Amino acid sequence: MIPLGSLRLAGKAWLRDFDTRTSITRAQHIFHPVGRLWRFPEDTWQDQQLLWRDAAYSIVKAGAWWWHEINQGMYSLPEHIGCVEKINRAANFALTVDRRTVPGCAVLIDPEGYFALSNASRLSYALTYQSRQLNWTHSGLSCETYCVKDVQSPDFPPHKLLLIPNAFRISEAEADAIIAYAKKNRAVVVWQMAPGVSRDGSIDMGRTSEIVGMAIKLVNIEAYPGIITCAADHALSEFCHPDELDQLEFGGGPSQNDDSSSGAVGPLFYVDVTEDDGVVVCGISKALGLPAFAYKKMGDWTSVFVGAPGIPPSLLRALGRMAGCHVFNATDDSLHVCTDLLLLNCKNPGKKEILFNKKADVVIDLFTGEEIGRNTSAIDINLQRFETLFCYYGKHNPSLKLLCRK
Repeated sequence: MIPLGSLRLAGKAWLRDFDTRTSITRAQHIFHPVGRLWRFPEDTWQDQQLLWRDAAYSIVKAGAWWWHEINQGMYSLPEHIGCVEKINRAANFALTVDRRTVPGCAVLIDPEGYFALSNASRLSYALTYQSRQLNWTHSGLSCETYCVKDVQSPDFPPHKLLLIPNAFRISEAEADAIIAYAKKNRAVVVWQMAPGVSRDGSIDMGRTSEIVGMAIKLVNIEAYPGIITCAADHALSEFCHPDELDQLEFGGGPSQNDDSSSGAVGPLFYVDVTEDDGVVVCGISKALGLPAFAYKKMGDWTSVFVGAPGIPPSLLRALGRMAGCHVFNATDDSLHVCTDLLLLNCKNPGKKEILFNKKADVVIDLFTGEEIGRNTSAIDINLQRFETLFCYYGKHNPSLKLLCRK
């Protein structure tokens, strides 16, 4: 859960402990009560895809890692050792390429925001932990996490989409810095729930309204924070209505599945549009029957309010397009990129179209060492469920010979 973008800005390295289970442990944990929180690999091929994913994520994010053998021998098969040998070659090659951040979506976490919630709040899980796992990284955008104060850094990348999930206790200086940055970069800022609502132990809706630029009000009830999209002629209509007969509902999480969903929360927030004709309403609170998803053009930037957690990948992608972000992939698979490297872990099997943000002399699968593209800015590739693609896309690099077995 470390905001890795903050570490980059601070010039810090990170070292992560993975305890990724392999198929060897399946029999030991399949009936374990917490086993419902993750899926166990079924065979050594899936083991390899997970190990490859873990390593590729660490390489893309410029970190270091080790695997913690939480169950004895769970990385002991020849297939595991062979996978690690390939990872070592890919990691040595990665030291020779450009791993700077690709601007896209910046998620700004407010550390103080957690203190405005009860301990182990379900809303906290849904806004940050669960959203990080299931939503942000599945949007097809380049996505990085920071602390809210980082937007004031002169080295902060020129992201076009800013997502603010839990800024309940954001300071005036931090809010002003976010808005100033958005004006400078003509960005879209997505405020979730109620930024700045908690001050001196009390609720200040006026402050929230000033930050968002719309009249935000609350209803003091506890209910499931679902939002139903509504038809309108606006920039997000394609997301809201891919089929004219459908109205999409989002917000919260998959309640009943595990402890990482919002369930019923309160109070609930909505947008009062009675005296502001500049607000474009995109969705209605299912519990309140009032606008809870809307945006407003603020001159040089756009303010978006979402009165619920759990913004789905398709909506994040639509918001990214509104902001002018590059979309690398649109199939809701887990994706991480840096300037020269791309990682995609397949959620749904089938053909994947990957659109690079530059023309590459060569595209190389770093696991197999095979060339999968040349002089191109896009590739089409078929992937199985859980399959991991980790590739280099850039100029011809003499260090590619490091991928060859000696």
